[in-house]
Amino acid sequence: MKMVYMRCGYETMLNRSVIRWIPQDGIYKVNFDGAVFTELTIVGIGVTIRDSSGHIIATLSQKIRLPHSVDLVEAMVASRALTFAKCVYLRSKLRVIV
Repeated sequence: MKMVYMRCGYETMLNRSVIRWIPQDGIYKVNFDGAVFTELTIVGIGVTIRDSSGHIIATLSQKIRLPHSVDLVEAMVASRALTFAKCVYLRSKLRVIV
């Protein structure tokens, strides 16, 4: 995988080999992340649930108020991902790994 970063008029290229974990059949994989927008005092949350073929089963995008610390942001995003995965699990009766 080749990534190109642009900043302040110059380009930096990174070559990384990416190892992706693929769940077994009947198990879903949950990825999540948060983005902090300090000026707006909000955090954007993103959650994606995929099956063993890599197909997207469910997604979540949400805005929440900015908490007091980055550690709290990470904990809140992880908690929201677990809650969402549990909701999807209850509807589908499938096993979910976060």
